[in-house]
Amino acid sequence: MISVIVLIIAVLAAFSIIYFTFKNGISPMPSSKKVCAEIAKLVSEEKVVHELGSGFGHLAFAIAKANLNCKVIAYENSFIPFFYTYLVSHMLRLKNIKVILGDFWKLDFSQFECVVAYQYIEGVQRLYLKMESETNNGLKFITNTFSVHKTKCNKKVYINDISNSVLFCYKVEPRLKSGKLHEEII
Repeated sequence: MISVIVLIIAVLAAFSIIYFTFKNGISPMPSSKKVCAEIAKLVSEEKVVHELGSGFGHLAFAIAKANLNCKVIAYENSFIPFFYTYLVSHMLRLKNIKVILGDFWKLDFSQFECVVAYQYIEGVQRLYLKMESETNNGLKFITNTFSVHKTKCNKKVYINDISNSVLFCYKVEPRLKSGKLHEEII
């Protein structure tokens, strides 16, 4: 009986991850240890870091451990990765992580100062446009692997990991101040 319950839970968990993979356009993708360490360095001066689409929390944990004075807010809309991140952050007693189950596309970026994300190409484009239209004072945006099309980044960091990852660092200015129009970026 218990094995049947465990099997049902495992199947439901798998279907949940598959459902949110199709819904989000990307599966939970862990960043390599080298990428996590480099991003943790890049955000070391930040008071608050928002990780959008935190998956199983690898990056959020790395940032929180390396930067104890930094509040890490990890957003995930898929229940299984969210629950895992929530559980592990409490087991590790990381007091500077807050894990939120929800859709980060519904967030208002007007008060954000630093955002990190490992999204697919179209997701990075959409995120940049949303941040550009909502930020009041500009914000730091670090993306793993995928760059914002037709937008110059402030810094590129090449990582010597199995994927030869590249981090793209942007200073996202409010749209009106930057002079860019939606059509120019797409």
